[in-house]
Formats: sequence, structure tokens, C-alpha cells
Amino acid sequence: MTAGILAAPVLQAASEEVNVAAGWIALIIVLAIGAFVVFLYFSMNKQLRRIKVPKRDEADGLAAESPTQATGESAS
Repeated sequence: MTAGILAAPVLQAASEEVNVAAGWIALIIVLAIGAFVVFLYFSMNKQLRRIKVPKRDEADGLAAESPTQATGESAS
């Protein structure tokens, strides 16, 4: 019985029609997040293009050497 008494105001409030709109601030936030994602995408592509990947033949030759020889460090 107490659950019905406690739920009555909630059910009345839910049944009333409420007109709520997102507003301009939410639109600005969504557009800013979208612009930031596009900026990150182009920045990531720029950084990935800068990576120098050795050709397959060079990579096989480096893999055959020891790690100290490949990096140019001395073994001492």
C-alpha cells in the first residue's frame, strides 16, 4: 500500500505533457565535439604519414641482426 502511495505523485508527473527541447547550447557542444574529432582524424593521418617504415627486404635484414646492432648501441 505504501508503494502505491509513493508512486502516485511520480505517475501523475509522468502523465503530464512536458515540452522540452535540447537548445542551442547542446547543438554547439555537439558541433564542437564533431569539429574536434575531425581535427584529431587529420592530425592522426599527418602523424602516420611521417612514420618511416622500412621496406620488407630492409626489415628482414634488421631482424636477422641482434637488437644491439640494429639500434647502434654498443654491447658493453
